[in-house]
Amino acid sequence: MREFLVKFANKLREFFGDDIWAKATLNQIKKQDSNEYVDIKIITDMRFLTEYKTIKNFAQETNEDLFIIRLDSDIEGCEKDNLDEKEIKMIPFDYKFFNSKENFNNEFNKLIEILEKKLNRQPRLF
Repeated sequence: MREFLVKFANKLREFFGDDIWAKATLNQIKKQDSNEYVDIKIITDMRFLTEYKTIKNFAQETNEDLFIIRLDSDIEGCEKDNLDEKEIKMIPFDYKFFNSKENFNNEFNKLIEILEKKLNRQPRLF
């Protein structure tokens, strides 16, 4: 299934442009901006530098508080060795979250601590 999704996403990138997924994400963020309960927007993953640059430019232009995390996993079926994903290593993620059955709670708590420091208070979660 993952292979299909990667191919599908790449075809759409070819047709609509390299930052199609970043723009789709930003459109969702713009729709949600009226939600006063959202402290910070967390974007979980991206594969290309063009996506990162599009999102960071938006954050700077709008003074939007965005936090980009990398989700990584040792769970079967979540392999990250696809050639399309070479650029991931060059993206300066705000946090790298290693998802495994054994350490999920520890990673989640670390992420909350980082968000607390960034916001200078406990984030509202829902």
